[in-house]
Amino acid sequence: MQGRGLSRSATCRGVYGVYTYDDQVIDAVRVRRQRLAHALLHRDQRLRRQWSERLGAFLASAFLAVLACAACVAVSFVINLLSSDGALQRPGAPTSPTIQDSP
Repeated sequence: MQGRGLSRSATCRGVYGVYTYDDQVIDAVRVRRQRLAHALLHRDQRLRRQWSERLGAFLASAFLAVLACAACVAVSFVINLLSSDGALQRPGAPTSPTIQDSP
């Protein structure tokens, strides 16, 4: 019995028919890839690696949030400083009423 042009010595009988040498190589490569992927994903240090990756992302997010808050506070401070400085206002420009100015 020949399978895919190979001699009888290069074939063996599998559950679903002829299991050629090429099929054996393909299956061996598939099993090897599965084992490597399993070893990479499920090694002893997998929880530590995931935890450290999450910690890095959290710290980066926290840093960006602090930076955005600091920028908002700085812009607000500069706007408040410029609006309250009398030397920078135009002469004769209307000012907003305050509690002391109201009748």
